[in-house]
Amino acid sequence: MIVGNIVLLILVGLVVWKMTSSIQAVKNRPDKIRLVSRETGQVVEMHLVAQPKSAPGQWNEADFVNQARVLFNRIAHAVAAGKLKDIRPLVTPPVYQAFAAAASGYARQNRHIDFKLISFNSVKVKEKKENEVRVAFTTEQINLLKDAAGQVLEGDPMTVAVVSDIWTFKKTKNNHWVVCATQSGGPHA
Repeated sequence: MIVGNIVLLILVGLVVWKMTSSIQAVKNRPDKIRLVSRETGQVVEMHLVAQPKSAPGQWNEADFVNQARVLFNRIAHAVAAGKLKDIRPLVTPPVYQAFAAAASGYARQNRHIDFKLISFNSVKVKEKKENEVRVAFTTEQINLLKDAAGQVLEGDPMTVAVVSDIWTFKKTKNNHWVVCATQSGGPHA
């Protein structure tokens, strides 16, 4: 319960800061963000996820699931917004290339995705190996395909879809987890 309250407090703080500041990614640090006050120029750096409670080198599934949830949210929003440089340190080159190909395909057609992640229904570890973990995400999303004028071509802004994805994470040589594969089951009832 204490962790939930801390997370809620951080989220409220981020919303307040977002109203009065800009949020920037910290170069080569996918686990941190920088908040810069628009009024005073004050800079505050924050970790995106809590540091694991387990001893270094020990596996803690709850911590991993929380970090996977943060990465899913960050990557999905960045891809939808076409901000691919923000995800480069979070994914392997093949995953980056797949996301870049999809984004450039929309851009060539003067289209873009309007993505809203409403909630996570579940986030579960499906398989764990020494340096690789498969995670199943079931989320509620609103996905719209829009043209350059902002007209909706596909989707309904009032319809929330339940979407299933499986992402595979692998541990890098410097002990960071990156996404090495994605699989979408798409929307379902």
